[in-house]
Amino acid sequence: MKNHAFPIILLFIYSIASLYAFVPSVMNYQGKLTSHTGVGINDTLPMTFSIFDTVIAGSALWTEVHDGDNEVAIIKGLFDVVLGSINPIDLPFDTTYWLEIEVEGDVLVPRVMLNTSPYAFRATIADSVVGGGGADGDWQVSGIDMYSLPTGNVGIGTSMPEEKLQVSGAVQIGPALGNHNGAIQWNGVHFQGYNGTSWVDLDAAGADGVTGIRANTEPWLTGDVTLKAGSNVTLSQAGDTITIAASGSSGPAGTCSGNMEFGSAESSTSLYPFYGFYNYSRSMTLILRSELDSCDGGTIEKLAVFVVSANSQNFTNVEIRMKESPLTTIGTTWDGTGTLIWSGSVAFDTPGWHTFTLSTPFDWTSDNLLITFQWGGSYSTSYPSFGRTSQGSNLQNYGYHDSGYPSSFTATAHRADIRLTFMHSSGSESDGWHGSTTRIKILPSDFMPDAYDGEFGILGNGGHFYKDSYGVYGVATIPIPTGYKATHVCVNAYYSGETVNVYEGYIDDTASESRGTGTTNTEFAITEVVSTDNNYLVIMVHEDAGMADACHIYGGYVTIEAE
Repeated sequence: MKNHAFPIILLFIYSIASLYAFVPSVMNYQGKLTSHTGVGINDTLPMTFSIFDTVIAGSALWTEVHDGDNEVAIIKGLFDVVLGSINPIDLPFDTTYWLEIEVEGDVLVPRVMLNTSPYAFRATIADSVVGGGGADGDWQVSGIDMYSLPTGNVGIGTSMPEEKLQVSGAVQIGPALGNHNGAIQWNGVHFQGYNGTSWVDLDAAGADGVTGIRANTEPWLTGDVTLKAGSNVTLSQAGDTITIAASGSSGPAGTCSGNMEFGSAESSTSLYPFYGFYNYSRSMTLILRSELDSCDGGTIEKLAVFVVSANSQNFTNVEIRMKESPLTTIGTTWDGTGTLIWSGSVAFDTPGWHTFTLSTPFDWTSDNLLITFQWGGSYSTSYPSFGRTSQGSNLQNYGYHDSGYPSSFTATAHRADIRLTFMHSSGSESDGWHGSTTRIKILPSDFMPDAYDGEFGILGNGGHFYKDSYGVYGVATIPIPTGYKATHVCVNAYYSGETVNVYEGYIDDTASESRGTGTTNTEFAITEVVSTDNNYLVIMVHEDAGMADACHIYGGYVTIEAE
């Protein structure tokens, strides 16, 4: 016997009697076993069932043992047995009976009074009595199965069934125990499904993922049908019926991938995101999370603005930042606290989308996305204009000034058109790499102490640094997936122009080799590192001696290509 303990067992009984046209009689019995914490168990256990005519004590009138090959399977606490399938129940059922259950030698108390359903067994006696209806052979028994031989229809609640089975009244199909999860029913008006909390009409608009479906009466389909992004949809027709089959796509479900455009260039403006008629300008653009109606966020690697009227004006000291924000509208204040994702100089000299490749890919995971733009330099009397699209609320602001960055802003419901490019999602997200030519993200926390004997400290952004008499070093060890080669590196830091050294192998390993040198905030090429067995790069950022407090590294990326 298995060693299985039941410190406390709660038993909830649902008895279903099945009437057969002749003896032996059997009874379908369903129950639930839970632990003392109320959690349904999962096991296969021996059980013994006995019927008494007393609630306590007394002698068993019938007993059936389910052991060996007949042990009872229990799934999430639920079990289902056919009593009488081993030892036929041969009782008159002319009085009250109680069922006693023994599980692995433990007798469960109290006994359970059998409800009125089992007494339908007495119909087996009535079948043989003159005037009792007679055993006409309509129903047959094969083991524990029952079936009907006649070719006519079966009616429940109706004496004139029009189909093989017609039920007049409510019907429920699925689990009858617990909370009905997975069950469906016809309540006399609507088909309904149980969502874990309540019954929901399946033929009403607003069901999760599908809207506009109606019951099988004209009109057959009204409204819109909405499917999750990435679904594969197949249409097939047989006669007058069109079947729509949908299945999920491959790859990480819900992850944004490729280009997504926000706006359609309804009109143009020169005021934002960059205004060239003044020496300084700032603007903020808010993209709501709800606008991602086809995916659930992802890693942004590029941002683009739409140029309507191109111009050769050079915008200097440009900074573009991103952050997730709880804001649902934009007011007349400035927020420049986002992550710096691009800096430098730019000219919008070609109409259409102008793309900025992010120096640090940005993870848009949960909240609304706030993008800020600023520049400062020399104004021009000839300047570009950009596409914008009307929104339902203020999702854009802008400000400008000649003598310094503006402190007052105007909010507007016309938002700058933005295109975001998300990393493609081939491969596991946890790998940190995607696609055949893409990037491995470097996080601030990747810059951790490795194999040094020196002074370590924690960077203000969560990374680490190493300090000796020569200066301060931020060190990151980045594995390259097997079958890929590393070609470029970019490290984003508070200070531009600091030295970045790239090695293959550990920096203190005599076998490590230099693969290239560049500076912070600039992508640079390295001698290709081909990974045959998860080879790795060591990236070291160097700053002058005594600048420990200034060694702030924001992250970066390694560009890789499939071999």
